[in-house]
Amino acid sequence: MGRPFEIRITGDSHNIESQTNLSINRIQASAAPPLLSLQSEPGPDHPFAWISGNGYYKSWYNQRRPQLLYLHSGADIQSASEYIFYDLGKSCGRGEQIAIYFTFDRLQCLGQDEKWPSQRRVVDIFGTPERVSFDSVIPKVLDDISEDSSAFCVLAWVLYAVRPPTIWELATILNSTSSPVSAAIIETLLQRWLPGLVSLRQGEVVIKTPRIREILMTELTQNSGKSRLAGRLNPKKAHGMIAKFCVDYLSSPTVISDLEGLYNAARTIDPPKVWVTDRTNLQDYATRFWLHHLVLSSHAQVLAGSPGIDLMAFHETGAAAAWLQASWVLSHPLARNEHPFESLYPALAGIGLADEAERWCTGDSDVSAALVVTCTHGSLQSIRSLLPRVNHSTQSLQQALILAGVYCDEAAWLELIRLIHEGYPEFPWKSQELLVSQASWLVLNKALLRLLELGCPANPRTRGPPYGWPLHYAIESHNRDGAMILLQHGVDPKHIDPRNKWTLVQYAAFHGDPDIIKLLASQGVGPDAADISSPTAIYVACVKGNFKAVEVLVTLGADVNLKTKTQNQAKPAWSPLTAAIDERNVNCTRALLKAANINLNIVGVEGTPLSYAIDHGLLGICRDLLDSGVDPNYHPESPPLLIRAVTRTDPRNRIEAIKLLLAKKARDDDTDHGGDTPLLCACRPTNAQPLSTVAVLLAHGADVNHLNQQGFAPLHIAIACGHVGLVKILLEAGASPNLNILRILADAGGDINQVNETVSRPGGSPLLSLFSDFFKPVPEEARDEILDVLLNAGADTATLSGIFFGTVGAAAAFNGSHGHINKLFSHGADFTAADSMGRSPLHLAALRGELSIFNSILAVGGPANARDKCGRSVVSWAAQGGNIEILHKACQLIGNEAINEPDQSGWTPLFWAARGVGKTTRPSNNQRQVVLHLLRRGADITAKSNIKGKEFTPESIAIYHNYKVIARDLARYKASSKPDDSIAQQGASSPHRNHFVENDDFRGYCLFDCYGIMYTCQVCMEFCLCYKCYSLKDNTHPSGRVFKSRGEEPTLRYESSEGNIGTDKEVEFDESESSDYESDESDSTT
Repeated sequence: MGRPFEIRITGDSHNIESQTNLSINRIQASAAPPLLSLQSEPGPDHPFAWISGNGYYKSWYNQRRPQLLYLHSGADIQSASEYIFYDLGKSCGRGEQIAIYFTFDRLQCLGQDEKWPSQRRVVDIFGTPERVSFDSVIPKVLDDISEDSSAFCVLAWVLYAVRPPTIWELATILNSTSSPVSAAIIETLLQRWLPGLVSLRQGEVVIKTPRIREILMTELTQNSGKSRLAGRLNPKKAHGMIAKFCVDYLSSPTVISDLEGLYNAARTIDPPKVWVTDRTNLQDYATRFWLHHLVLSSHAQVLAGSPGIDLMAFHETGAAAAWLQASWVLSHPLARNEHPFESLYPALAGIGLADEAERWCTGDSDVSAALVVTCTHGSLQSIRSLLPRVNHSTQSLQQALILAGVYCDEAAWLELIRLIHEGYPEFPWKSQELLVSQASWLVLNKALLRLLELGCPANPRTRGPPYGWPLHYAIESHNRDGAMILLQHGVDPKHIDPRNKWTLVQYAAFHGDPDIIKLLASQGVGPDAADISSPTAIYVACVKGNFKAVEVLVTLGADVNLKTKTQNQAKPAWSPLTAAIDERNVNCTRALLKAANINLNIVGVEGTPLSYAIDHGLLGICRDLLDSGVDPNYHPESPPLLIRAVTRTDPRNRIEAIKLLLAKKARDDDTDHGGDTPLLCACRPTNAQPLSTVAVLLAHGADVNHLNQQGFAPLHIAIACGHVGLVKILLEAGASPNLNILRILADAGGDINQVNETVSRPGGSPLLSLFSDFFKPVPEEARDEILDVLLNAGADTATLSGIFFGTVGAAAAFNGSHGHINKLFSHGADFTAADSMGRSPLHLAALRGELSIFNSILAVGGPANARDKCGRSVVSWAAQGGNIEILHKACQLIGNEAINEPDQSGWTPLFWAARGVGKTTRPSNNQRQVVLHLLRRGADITAKSNIKGKEFTPESIAIYHNYKVIARDLARYKASSKPDDSIAQQGASSPHRNHFVENDDFRGYCLFDCYGIMYTCQVCMEFCLCYKCYSLKDNTHPSGRVFKSRGEEPTLRYESSEGNIGTDKEVEFDESESSDYESDESDSTT
């Protein structure tokens, strides 16, 4: 669609005058075609009379919202327009505006359609669309505002204000020049006045692009004739207009009162602060900048009467005094005078209007103040005029010298120095140390030389950023000539900064100035000059990336192997080479490599230079180091370099770095402290490019069946990650689907029953890894496909595997599906064998709590009567599992007497249910159902268990684990000696858990989250036991193992019916939990 354009006409109930209130400039500016003249008054039989019945048209006709109607161009657009004008004319009042927008696919069609009048075409107005540009459009925009004084005023402010005006500042301006305007409609006005030329950014009105600003400035300052505003706003006129407005604004009583209030508030603040700029009105801008605009305007014209600035009235109304005070407040505290000026003379004389301001001069102090202000503007003529008028104080002269230097006009500064030297022979040049630092920093070397010749000190320390010594300032500004001047006037080149023990060479290296480093070297300063507590110069240059400084320091013989801030150079520490690589400063690194005695294997904080280069993916530096003879297999106190390359989280250049290391003979079978090879690391889930990385390593001959210290091979990791493609690649490369540390040890004569406990999760065979969820749950689709791949590859389903499940059948019972169990059984999987802790697949299926899995294990022969090594039956595991149907079926299988059968710690199934159901301490809706089901089956609520000398009951276990509702149920049942119907009706209510202490490690026996203290085997670091299972650790783990405890007992407050609940602390229920107990949900037990 082309850009829309507009026709505005007026109409009445009889006809439409085609030329009424229509400007040809409006047509040109909006790209409108010639007007459509209404040739006749159409009636109901008009060919486009159907329009009045069109739904969209009727909606617009009735509501006029939006008040614009869009028509698409066509062959009969004129006829359609005639009827619409007629239809609208029937309801339009006289003088009502009608706006119709026509849209066209191409502007070109307007010049080709023969039904449009041929007198004027869009092409005639604009030329071809390719010729439309800012240069042609902006003059037309300016024509639109040529008669609008408010728009013209806004344009002047937007173009010439010191900073972009805010919408609130513009609203203040417009409110003073026209009818009241709120800031809320400023944006609308700007879009109407300056469409496409300005934008609103964080409340500021800015010209969109420098090109638009350039065209506007050119058009307004030069009489080009393109627009009626051409040449009507030159810079002096604009600045004069803004200056006059600011003075008039500051003279209003309201603003005077506000400025006086600002000054009174500021006087009470100690220490002085930088005042926050308020840009919601014009007070801040007018106070700060009206003098700036006055300087840039034509002084004579502005001050010479109407419509000029009436400074006398400004003074007499008190506005000048209020402005002087506010200006003092808004100035920076470090730059402001001790007190505000008392007259206008210093401010006006300081900008070159001394003659005009003479009437307000009150004495010598005003002249001295004017001299200081003049120096901030660098007005040489005013300096010559004001300096000899009075006898200035030393303080005024010092301030004038400092501010003249700040202006950076060296000629004006030198002239002021000359005049003071000639007119004030007693001036204390020897104490003007700040001037020397100032000249050194600002690279005003002629002034620096003159100041030193007059006796200003070159060595004393001055206050101020960044370092305080003149030569430091010269170094920071790369002022070599200034540094030479200072050295020639007695500055000690071996000076050491007492604050940080840095030498001048270190400062030069920090700022990267090779010329000053050479200059200092010519003065006898060594490149390694440094205190033991500070870094060397070449180290500083490497950190900052100043490679030119590094090159010079290497040439001067700097020690490139000297480690920083350490007396023991054999200890791993930062060196120039490791620092340069760690900061990715490639040029610095290559400059260091050119040094004859560089130690390429120097050990840094995190490894050798090559290891740093690998970590940051600096392939070129890796190649440079290897080409220089670095051993890719040297890795003291760090993982092998090939493993570092494989495990980088940043994928950039990872594959290329691996290939480079392998090409340089890096060992692909080198292992880290855990026995992991590069190939095994490449299979881990943290690797973003596992397939390509593994392919490179396999192509180089990496051992695909290597086992680490935990018994994992690459295939284990790939399977546990659920990476189907990786599993296939490894099997194709020769990975054994039956790789099993238990089988290896058994073949070597080991005892399967002993070694079974030594293998950490997932351990065992690759097939068991598929059901371990070691890294994350494997998606079912991936698990199905991997299972088929392994079985087709000949995976053995019957061998004992790993510490936690013992067999693949048990692992599938815990994490597999019904289909997995049937498929494994058809391939010979054993679902009757127990693991090293005596747990059978049926026990694990009961714990899992899925009836289909439980039935599947039973169907393939899972023994129902088996007890594990802690004495737990399938009923006990089902009670923990939390599935009522499984619990009910387990009781039917082995008899209801198992309900009160204790394990070797005295825990009956009711104990396990009271502790929590499932595999987590998170609350479960099934817990109360299980407890009530056990009670109805005759569970003994008075059963007792002794753990670590403390006596527990089911009720106290629920209290210990902070299951308050369960504890209430048990207490109420105990009191009634039978299951209360009111309790049974609340079986589905969720128990609350508050303030529990939970550890997230995997539990070795009960597979339940630890609550309170947790015990970890110091041999099998992932084998953990809770407080209950730890009491039978010798039943579940090799005897004699050392366990380490961590965590703490939960803090509880409740007085139970048992008194002592196995903890020295009292426990107290919160009555706010009673809403749980009063639930109306029904029990859904079997």
